[in-house]
Amino acid sequence: MKTPGRLSLLRKALFSLITCCLFFGLLEMLLWAVGIRQLRDVRDPFVGFTPGAPLFTRSGDQFETTDVRRTYFNLQTFAAVKPAGTRRIFCLGGSTTYGHPWDDSTSYPRWLRDMLNAASPDQRWEVVNCGGISYASYRLAWLTDELLQYQPDVLIVHTGHNEFLEDRSWSSFRELSPAVRSFAALAGRLRTATLLDQVLGGASREKPGKPVLREEVDPLLDRSAGPSVYSRDDDRARMVVQHLEHSLQKICRIGRAAGIPVILVLPGSNLRDFAPFRSDFSQPGFANSLKVTQLLRQADELQQQQQPEQAFSTLQQAVSVDPRYAESAYRAGRLAADLGRCDDALKLLKQARDEDICPLRATQPILDVIVQVSQQEQVPLVDFASILDQHAVQKRGCAVPGDEGFLDHVHPTIDMHRDLAIGLGQQLQQLKLLPAEVDFRKLASGIEQSITSSLDAPRQAVGLTTVAQVLSWAGKNTEALRIAEQARQLDSQNVEVLSQLGRLYEKVGQMQDARNTLEQAVAAGPDNPWALYRLARLHMRENNWSAALELLERSRQHTTTAQPSAFRSVLFRSLSQCCEQTGDLENARVYAATAASQ
Repeated sequence: MKTPGRLSLLRKALFSLITCCLFFGLLEMLLWAVGIRQLRDVRDPFVGFTPGAPLFTRSGDQFETTDVRRTYFNLQTFAAVKPAGTRRIFCLGGSTTYGHPWDDSTSYPRWLRDMLNAASPDQRWEVVNCGGISYASYRLAWLTDELLQYQPDVLIVHTGHNEFLEDRSWSSFRELSPAVRSFAALAGRLRTATLLDQVLGGASREKPGKPVLREEVDPLLDRSAGPSVYSRDDDRARMVVQHLEHSLQKICRIGRAAGIPVILVLPGSNLRDFAPFRSDFSQPGFANSLKVTQLLRQADELQQQQQPEQAFSTLQQAVSVDPRYAESAYRAGRLAADLGRCDDALKLLKQARDEDICPLRATQPILDVIVQVSQQEQVPLVDFASILDQHAVQKRGCAVPGDEGFLDHVHPTIDMHRDLAIGLGQQLQQLKLLPAEVDFRKLASGIEQSITSSLDAPRQAVGLTTVAQVLSWAGKNTEALRIAEQARQLDSQNVEVLSQLGRLYEKVGQMQDARNTLEQAVAAGPDNPWALYRLARLHMRENNWSAALELLERSRQHTTTAQPSAFRSVLFRSLSQCCEQTGDLENARVYAATAASQ
């Protein structure tokens, strides 16, 4: 039997607990009423950010993209004082939203902007392109805070491909116990924690060991020799997906709190016609890697012997030996698509995408999280991946997206930008922002000429050359060559197009094509230092030192400090080598010293 003293003690403890809960409950309600946000929506628990210039600054009676942000963003303007009756949409995303390899002029925000204004001539629509080159979801979530002050009516978020671009190690976060992580997650939901954080000045400092990102994007690829910097790290991949989930949830909560509809876009990628950036075996053991290599070689021989079925069976064996070796899955999936085995192709090509060591296409866990957040937060989702699937079926018979919808691994064709804009317009209709009878496909046909005419053949060629250059830098020379040849068809006299194409012919071993194309480039641009240098390098490969030296001297004469230091360095090293081979040892030493100083 309990003693009266113990019973009294329990009652006091219970009363104190209830009182404490009521106090903090009332405090949470008060903080909610005065607009204090949850800590998880104020500070990113995964990374910190270096404060920088806002995306938009006021210039007279309008806001425009800040000068220092135009390296990554289009120049956009909108009224500083939102006119009555105007609806304002901000499109957040990465380079697809930006309109890469061109700009806003052919992007889906441009298509949507023109269609909406054509659909409602009595109402003004401002569709602002906030697509940032290489921007991932966590940077978009950070940007959303700024956009709220510009009175948006809708936020459209297209993200997922750039989540692995920046270095976020989270070493200290990984070391936390599950209990500590759970407590931190609970604290992140409390406005009281936000108040305490502000009182203690926590907003101005970050936890030790927590990654702090620069003001602008700092891709791993820009600090290394391409995809080789990546290695398989399943723990990091899980953290990336968790961070994506947090970022999307934050954007959705911010929108809901402000009464602003948020629309998510499920991204798609080139599965059929784009091999993995980097493949690696799941285990370092020699036996399995040797077996896979032998099977891949056998499959090549069978395909050369016109035995595709047997080749496919051999490739399936390679996949079963090591399911995580992305190249095997890609080659098997590509052959399955060619054989009309659409289900096998889709399964294998998704496997190749997900096992890519350098994941620059949204993986299945990323896609799953986007769908999950859409359902949990009850925000609409425009399924761009399905739009691309339908286009692939119409063009090639299988729901496996490829070059018919993409310029490279993730950047859609102009037609696909149009179709995404149509899907977004139809979603705005479901939100009752437009009459149901508006026909967006008809509107798209009406404005197509004005959009496509803004991109003439020379501009198209330059954009494709940019794509080819990036792909080549990433080791994708075969894919880059295909795109560079398309660029030449659009503008056969552009020295930059020809110079890049000649370089790619050399990369894939087509030396005569390389020589012919680079000679055309020099003829089209006799003062272009890159074309002169690349043709000189061909002569050096063939030991034509005098011819190479003459071209290099011309390249030097037209090279300025505007050229990258890396180019100047290799140019002077090449000059030194040629001088040495032709017996001019004094100039060889001078050029070698100049190369070292660049």
